Amino acid sequence: MLREAFQVVQAALAAADVPYAIGGSWASAVHGEPRQTNDIDIVAAFDTQGLKRFLESLGDDYYYDEETARGGLVLAEAGT
Repeated sequence: MLREAFQVVQAALAAADVPYAIGGSWASAVHGEPRQTNDIDIVAAFDTQGLKRFLESLGDDYYYDEETARGGLVLAEAGT
């Protein structure tokens, strides 16, 4: 299930042309240090249009609150 969710998010980020980096235990395992947590951390460099394209790329199969997502983007741009 985690792999499928990651593939959807990764495809949506690529479709939106948003730069991103992967961390967490999956990234650690790739670099030879496996961990038991089995998590994925994703850091994405969204701008307003990139966020919109990303959310649209997710489609109707996933729930998101666009207002909350935009609010997070505003906070990040403000440096808080």
